[in-house]
Amino acid sequence: MLQQSVYTIGTSPTQVVAPTVDAGRYVLKNLEPPRSSEQFARQGKVYDVASTFTVPRNTSTTLAVTTGATGMQFQFYTISATAGQIQANLIEGATPVLNGVVIPSYNLNRNFADDAQGVFQGVTSFTGGTVVYKEFLTADKHAGGAMSASKIITLAPSSTYLFRFSEVGGNADPKVFLQIGFAELYNGYNDIWLGAVDDSLVIKAGEEIIMELQPEETIQATAIREGLKLSVMRQD
Repeated sequence: MLQQSVYTIGTSPTQVVAPTVDAGRYVLKNLEPPRSSEQFARQGKVYDVASTFTVPRNTSTTLAVTTGATGMQFQFYTISATAGQIQANLIEGATPVLNGVVIPSYNLNRNFADDAQGVFQGVTSFTGGTVVYKEFLTADKHAGGAMSASKIITLAPSSTYLFRFSEVGGNADPKVFLQIGFAELYNGYNDIWLGAVDDSLVIKAGEEIIMELQPEETIQATAIREGLKLSVMRQD
């Protein structure tokens, strides 16, 4: 006989296998999406933010993102300009003066809410900071430039980062288009541990394990966030 249950796992231990008088065979499957941009997007965990703005000749334009409690991971991004050359820098640890104009982000699965924690907005000025990543757009035969990438860049939780775009080629006020696809629940945020977090057997997102348990044996599951789903099937 087969018995199946789905449990919601969080930071407090949840009993997912109760002790019984009989031995049994169990299949435990983590129902969270595997670690790929495609699976994240299908299950409503990838958001898209985009903005078009002018970078005045020989000067700079700066945008900011303030990350939520789990940080942010870029799944892909695109930068294009109507004229080169544009130096794009990612700056960490700066102190910005924000202009209060929020750039909205949207869930790439329109069956889910636009509820990203990260907030993108314009910057009036800033001081300090360290450049931790760079891109350089060069002019092509059409007098513009573009690049896109699926490089994974992970930003720390509850932090503000700056995107600074500088026109360094002496071109007259080019327009720049920035698009970022990002996830806020990634890597270990979708894993389930059968015991203590980081100190027991882990079922990674999308994976399953098969176990033979003896009478009176039990299992508890935990995670580093609330709301994960674990399917447990028992075969007597």
